[in-house]
Amino acid sequence: MNQLLPAGKSLPATVTSVTQHPTQISSYRIQAELAGRLIELITSRPLPQGSQVTLSRDAQGNLQLQLANSSATARPTPEAAAQASGREAAAQAKTNLPTFILNISTSSLPKVATLPLNTPLPGVILSSPQDTAIRPNAPQLPVSANTTNTAPANTTPTNTAPLPPTTTAPSASSTTEATNNRPLPAALQPSTSLPRPQGFAVRVAIAGIALDLIAPRPLQSGQQITASVTENGRIMIQLPQPALPIAQQAQTQAIMNQALREVLPTQLPLADGLNQLMQLTDRTSVKQNSALNQLIQSMLNLFSVKPGSPEAGETIARNLQQGGLLTEGRLNQTSGQNQPVDLKQQLGQLLKLSEQLPTQVREQLSQLVNALLARSTSQQISSLQQWRELPDGGQERHYRLDLPIQQQDKLDNAELRITEHRRRDEQGEFVTLWSVHLHFNLEEAGAVDADLMLREDLSLSARFWAEQKDTLQLIQNRLIGFEADLRSQGFNVEPIHVRLGKAHNPVAPLLQKRLVDLHT
Repeated sequence: MNQLLPAGKSLPATVTSVTQHPTQISSYRIQAELAGRLIELITSRPLPQGSQVTLSRDAQGNLQLQLANSSATARPTPEAAAQASGREAAAQAKTNLPTFILNISTSSLPKVATLPLNTPLPGVILSSPQDTAIRPNAPQLPVSANTTNTAPANTTPTNTAPLPPTTTAPSASSTTEATNNRPLPAALQPSTSLPRPQGFAVRVAIAGIALDLIAPRPLQSGQQITASVTENGRIMIQLPQPALPIAQQAQTQAIMNQALREVLPTQLPLADGLNQLMQLTDRTSVKQNSALNQLIQSMLNLFSVKPGSPEAGETIARNLQQGGLLTEGRLNQTSGQNQPVDLKQQLGQLLKLSEQLPTQVREQLSQLVNALLARSTSQQISSLQQWRELPDGGQERHYRLDLPIQQQDKLDNAELRITEHRRRDEQGEFVTLWSVHLHFNLEEAGAVDADLMLREDLSLSARFWAEQKDTLQLIQNRLIGFEADLRSQGFNVEPIHVRLGKAHNPVAPLLQKRLVDLHT
């Protein structure tokens, strides 16, 4: 790179491909052709394929990517354009709201000339076709001179915010009467010799006037906006922040944190609780209670995962669906009719049957049941606390649960976290990615962590960490069979990585660390 692009120099390049990063949800792989060679960059936002960009390196060697904008022939002077560009940037910097600069289509230039300059006006996004990314060789549209979107390759993009449709915008007559006869500024004069700016076609109503614009990224239909015409002949829009979902509101978070403080000291992992239930069945008084014995055995059969068995996958699914994490939501949807009994309901049945036991055993069983219920409650709350509604309409859904793993004559606990990521791709379409984090803490084999990611095209990536070398070797020895099994089920398996040590962000300590660091 030092020879191809020395520090302090800049060269033009063309974006040839854009793909989601296989392991980093919020990153993208950008391939660009630079001086006849392909280079790969990691950015935090997608770029339209075919984009013309400028790559440069500063004196410290940091790489910057600059989206190339065309320069117009009929223009304000370079000094005036630079000053207008500075005012655009200053206006964007003044607010924390998502802000975008849009170019104007040729057909809408006369309409824009009726709007006052630098005056905030109400508007709404009417439509934003997701398949109309504009290519470099399309017909021309004028854009302002000396105005660029410059950002380091690792910057974070400004997000759009989904909002309900606005009410009818007020008439523009009262605000534009004095400007109806205003001639088109130089930056708004039509031209036929310039390349059309790249981006996404969007139709916007501003002060009751429908305009066809070119946005740097797809915008969601129905969004309310505040828009103004800049001196550079472009439209600057601001999107108000959406209201926080109930789970993310401060009052709800405070209630959930208080509930966690109450249940965390008494909680017990599911595998540990089932082990203690098996020990209780050896008591004479429990052996004599056939109903209680049958219920305990039923719980062990339903929720204990036997690795490598044909029913292991079904048992894991049962733990997710009937392990208590989704109990209340499922009951609300179906009114409890024709639903299989889940873990929380079985624990309630245990408490009823324990009334027939001697006092000491009854108290032990009651304490055990309450500890398992506290564990279920803490996992529900910690899952809900991490749910997110993203500004572009996307979502994140988190689910945490325990998996009791059969190991000889006892159960070991594995902690599972499943995350659903629903986000927009570079074309503006929603795509869903699933990530799975699994944490074991085995007595003899040490801690093991697994991190998997599944995309919509069924491509799957996986990483494993093991604390002990012997365990690492066991995992490596089974990788070939593991990959073959995944491929036989239709997955496109990317290279699997196995490392010695601990995962950078393991599942097990997440809840405890959150409470200690943030809420004490």
